[in-house]
Amino acid sequence: GIDFLSFGKSRFVVVLDLQPLKQDPDYLRRYIDPVAPLRRKYDRLAGRMTPRFYDETRFFSPQLLLGKFDSDAPLAADLHPAMN
Repeated sequence: GIDFLSFGKSRFVVVLDLQPLKQDPDYLRRYIDPVAPLRRKYDRLAGRMTPRFYDETRFFSPQLLLGKFDSDAPLAADLHPAMN
């Protein structure tokens, strides 16, 4: 799934996750690991979920793309190129 949240012009949250159907290593390697190069290339999209709300290891993939920004500048610099 992809979520883009905008809180006015001062706070943005972007999430892209393939939401694995299972945490089986073979499944993750085949379907989730292809996102790893994006995490490495766009470090501002390599954030982690807070355990306060979700069990990250149960509901999200290890290659979750998460960015939290205080301006819209990283959207054009990182988000748009990553999605192309």
